[in-house]
Amino acid sequence: MLNKWKEQMMSGRLMDPLTTADIIPFPGSRQTAAAAPVAAPVGDNERLNRALATLAGALADQSAALSAWRSALSDLHDSAAALGQTMGSYRDRLDQAGSSAAALRSEARRLARWADKALPTA
Repeated sequence: MLNKWKEQMMSGRLMDPLTTADIIPFPGSRQTAAAAPVAAPVGDNERLNRALATLAGALADQSAALSAWRSALSDLHDSAAALGQTMGSYRDRLDQAGSSAAALRSEARRLARWADKALPTA
């Protein structure tokens, strides 16, 4: 099969797909000589100094972000603690309400029994 393809290729009956493709340049990839800025050669030390300054700025930004995150985490801890206290207080009040309801239920049953005994049966 490969030999047949080579034969057709050599005779010109089969065109090479690599040479028949139209190459379309990516927009903006062409730069004219006037549009391309001419940069001065940068020394290794200057490049290193720029990289170190960029790194220092990034570390300062990261430090500020970490400080803000710690502050937010502290606020969250305080809010969760306050919520826990509020829930504990709410639970205590519910327990008191439950005890009061149980006492009232017991009193209501006692009064119902008394009423049943006090009324003459027909």
